[in-house]
Amino acid sequence: MSNTAGIIVFVAALATFIFFLYRYIVVVKKKQMEGKPDSGVEEQEAQIEAEAEEISKVLEEDKTAGEEKPDVKETEKNKEKAVPTVEKDKVETVAAEKTEEVEKAEKVEKEAEEEETEKVEKAETAVKEEKAKEEKKKTPKTLKEGLKKTRNGFISRIGKLFSFKKEIDEDILEELEEVLFTSDIGPQTADKLMDIIKDKLSRKELGSNEAVWKTLREVSFDILDIESKPFAYPEDGPFVILVVGVNGVGKTTTIGKMAMCFKNEGKSVLLAAGDTFRAAAIEQLEIWAKDRVQCEFVSGKEKADPSSVIFDAIKKAKQDNIDIVIVDTAGRLHTKVNLMEELK
Repeated sequence: MSNTAGIIVFVAALATFIFFLYRYIVVVKKKQMEGKPDSGVEEQEAQIEAEAEEISKVLEEDKTAGEEKPDVKETEKNKEKAVPTVEKDKVETVAAEKTEEVEKAEKVEKEAEEEETEKVEKAETAVKEEKAKEEKKKTPKTLKEGLKKTRNGFISRIGKLFSFKKEIDEDILEELEEVLFTSDIGPQTADKLMDIIKDKLSRKELGSNEAVWKTLREVSFDILDIESKPFAYPEDGPFVILVVGVNGVGKTTTIGKMAMCFKNEGKSVLLAAGDTFRAAAIEQLEIWAKDRVQCEFVSGKEKADPSSVIFDAIKKAKQDNIDIVIVDTAGRLHTKVNLMEELK
């Protein structure tokens, strides 16, 4: 388009130049034919030449302008081409930003799912561990497992005592006496063990740690070697065991172990919560009966009359043909002489 405009300007200027040139020739010929010199001819010729030079300059300027001046329509077309490119770049940028946002959202969602999965797994693990603990509680312990606490406490302390001292003297006897009396074997047993060890030491029968260990084992076996008679179960009605004792000696725990022992022998057992005084005593015995031994259980309200609970338990045992009824009672303070006399 820019070349066409330049050609049109050039043609127009050329036509003007031809017109003035033609005019100049006509005037000159006319004067020659008349033969009369005209003073204005020279001026007219100079004017025509000046106009011709101006026309030539205009033609050159228009030609240069036509070559250098950009085409408006072409520029607009280039702009139109550039606009879609810019819009395309914007669209691509927006799309990239949206893609990045989607990826971030997916990442956050994935982390939340992983966290939730981890919580669920932890909860399931906790439930499994709790169930395993409950199953372990329900499973009867072997004699070795039952004596584990004693072995790790009482026996372990004596073992450490002898491991530091190789010779038996008065000092080690004092420490041994402390271990025995502070262990859960009872003062009478501890006193009996110490009397035998002191007697043998005075006769120089204990010359090493191994000899002391041997003496402790022999005396312990003699103490535990008690002649036990089987229970004489009645032919009609339940066999009732009333458990009494001082506070904190393990009456309720012993009742649970006795109930398990009787059940393993094929006997039906009922536990009666006669201790209505101590807090949580009823709940403790109920756990033994229902969760561990899985036997019958009878209880009354807290602070209720214990005799009424025992009466209801024996009545239920007769109705259901239960073999053994074990009754728990409140602990007695060792400072109450009348209550301690009753235990004799």
